Amino acid sequence: MQQFVDSFVHYLYEEAKDKKTISSYRTTVIHFLKWYEQREGNITIEETRPIDIKEYISYLKHQCKRKPATINKYIAALKVFFSYLTETGLIKDNPMNRIKMEKIEYAQSSSQTKWLTKEEQERFISYVELEKNEFKRLRNLAIIDLMLYAGLRVNEE
Repeated sequence: MQQFVDSFVHYLYEEAKDKKTISSYRTTVIHFLKWYEQREGNITIEETRPIDIKEYISYLKHQCKRKPATINKYIAALKVFFSYLTETGLIKDNPMNRIKMEKIEYAQSSSQTKWLTKEEQERFISYVELEKNEFKRLRNLAIIDLMLYAGLRVNEE
C-alpha cells in the first residue's frame, strides 16, 4: 500500500500542490489505509467499496469525535487520492464517486448579522471623536466610517 501513497505524493508534487496540502493529504490517506487494514486484515486498495468509505466516515464521526468540517477535509483528500488511482489505472472503480460532504450547521447567532441602530452609530462616532491625539482620532474615524458605511463586519479581514 505504501507504493500507492508514494506515487500519490509524487503526483501532488508534480501538480504543484502546496506543501501543507500534500502533507495533509498524505496523513489522511495513511490514516485511512491503517484503519482499513486493521478492519479488513490483508486487503488490497482495489477492493475498497463505497460502504468501506462510509464506515470510515462513521468511525471518524463517532469514535474519533471529528467535526463535520474536519471530516470534509478527510473526504476531500480521499476523493483526490481515489481519483488519482482511477485516472492512472491503478484501480478500476472509484469508491468515492457517491460519497458526499458532511453538512455543516452553523450556530444561529453567528449566521445572523446584527446591525447597529442610528443612535448606536452616533454614540460610537462621538466616543471616537473624544480622542485627543488628532492622528489617532482621524485614523479611527476613517476606520469607523469604513465599517459603518461600507457594510463591513468587524470580523472581516
